[in-house]
Amino acid sequence: MTPVLVLNAGSSTIKYRLDGGGRVLASGLVERIGEDGARLVHRPANGEPRVVERPVADHAEGFRLLFAELRHSAEALLAVGHRIVHGGDRFSGPVLGFSTRVRTVSPRARYGHWPDVAEWTWQA
Repeated sequence: MTPVLVLNAGSSTIKYRLDGGGRVLASGLVERIGEDGARLVHRPANGEPRVVERPVADHAEGFRLLFAELRHSAEALLAVGHRIVHGGDRFSGPVLGFSTRVRTVSPRARYGHWPDVAEWTWQA
């Protein structure tokens, strides 16, 4: 069973779900990134939710915290999916590649509403 990580990162959050073998293995979120009161809420499939309250300076640090809690390295994943922008009427499902397709949804759909693309290199 090779897991798939599904992400939805916003300006101060990272929501995630780890799927594998036809079931959810874990889910959670890192919230208040770069703000006071930052925390991770991790919900394993078999077990009690775990809350880690600590400063999280940026999304790169949030991803390190997330991967430490998942106990999976990025290299162990089959795939990673992330919602960049809502597809409106034109895209109702997953689409590979996003730079030109995002602009076809809306000329105002910019990358500024989600973390800097430079932070999307795996640093786990």
